[in-house]
Amino acid sequence: MASALMKATRKLGRVGKDAFKFRFTTLYESVDMSCLKGWRPSSLTVRWSRGGRVVCSKPGRISQKDDSGQCQVTWDPPDEQELIVTLYKETRSEDFDEKEYKFQVEDESGGGKKKVLAVFYINLANYSSRGAESEELLSMEFKCSSVKVKSVVATVRLRCQFLKEGKSDDDDMISTFSAVDNAHDFEDDDAEDSMSQSEIQPSNSLVSEESHILNLVDKQQTNVEKEHCQKTQQEKEEPQQLPTGQSSTLLATAGCTY
Repeated sequence: MASALMKATRKLGRVGKDAFKFRFTTLYESVDMSCLKGWRPSSLTVRWSRGGRVVCSKPGRISQKDDSGQCQVTWDPPDEQELIVTLYKETRSEDFDEKEYKFQVEDESGGGKKKVLAVFYINLANYSSRGAESEELLSMEFKCSSVKVKSVVATVRLRCQFLKEGKSDDDDMISTFSAVDNAHDFEDDDAEDSMSQSEIQPSNSLVSEESHILNLVDKQQTNVEKEHCQKTQQEKEEPQQLPTGQSSTLLATAGCTY
């Protein structure tokens, strides 16, 4: 229910905005880690996500530099993943609205459990390009979320390719991943989520708020369509304005006709 409410709120904020579709591609080259002495990851991957859309890299090759806990994970050739993302902006603005995605460095144990070791957030609006295809080499300094790691830095190439322009309510302007992975089973280092069933159930006020926002979305879309129709009708009804010289000539001719 909370997810549906957030979607309705985002939809309301995008009414009347211009939409631009891009293809973003990541090429994972390496991840340098400083771990606790005597420990290193078993099978490391990078997870790229926004909401329920998830795509994961292939496991990288792990090599330990020394006994101090320094290790490096590499992909040769670089592991390539892509997503299609839609960015929105006001018609008169040059800047896109923020759109944040999350990268997670994960370790998968022998039992199939995945632990999140570190996270990194990125606003893809900062890397969009409506011109030629662009590419940037990023050094991502992750925030550690496990006591087993001290620092995590990933070297990633990020490409951006502009695809098309449209409106926020166009059906074909939806962000998608090239692959979807919803089968993750995560293990928290500190404690499992102990949310009770009563906390999960939506309240009546939340349902009411969601209905109110959805009504606002429909009303806003109706107003935009009505304004467009009124403007079109006014343009049709306005008399055609003739140049001054031409208008005088017509009047003079009309005056000489009997």
